[in-house]
Parts: sequence; C-alpha cells; structure tokens
Amino acid sequence: MRTAIILVAVLVGVALAIRCEVGAYVEGTVGGTVDTDCANLPGYTDATKCKKFSNTIATITTVTHSCGSCDPEDDDDCVDCATDLCNGADSYKYLLSLALVTVFWAFRQ
Repeated sequence: MRTAIILVAVLVGVALAIRCEVGAYVEGTVGGTVDTDCANLPGYTDATKCKKFSNTIATITTVTHSCGSCDPEDDDDCVDCATDLCNGADSYKYLLSLALVTVFWAFRQ
C-alpha cells in the first residue's frame, strides 16, 4: 500500500510541474532547444505556460522557445500553451512512456 501512495504522489508531482523547450535559433540553420523545468528557473514567476514565437528582420527569422505566457503587447506570432513540452516537442511520447511503466508496474504486483 505504501508503494501505491508513493506512486500516486510521484504522478501528481509530474502532472503539476511544467517542462518547456527553451532556446533560440535562426530558422533553417542548426540550432536547438533544451527541455527545462520552468518551476526551477530562479526569479521566474510564471511556471504554468510555455511559449514559442518568431521574429523576422530582413530575411532572417529567429525562433524562440521559452517558459511563460505570451505578451499581448508584443508584435509577434507568439503562441502559448499549458502542457509539458507543448512549445516544441511531442509531449505525448513522455506521457505514453510513463503510462506504460505504470501499467507494467501495476500488473507486476
């Protein structure tokens, strides 16, 4: 029974913490983002959403992935979302792997 309580606590903790892709790159070139736990960023207050936007100057487009909500005052194509890695990666892969491990563990008992 204690193991089940610990498992539920872990699953709730995973569900409450949001992870976002963070980084910037020039579109069409090699660049990258890093999976980041937004709740652990120092001095950061909005750990509930992820955002992605791009800015174009002349012919160069920079794509930015970050933690936080879009600012309606900014003149860009910002889109924000409230699920893990929703601003860049396919978050269902992480959820699927967690679900498979949980089912395997439950039937192993």
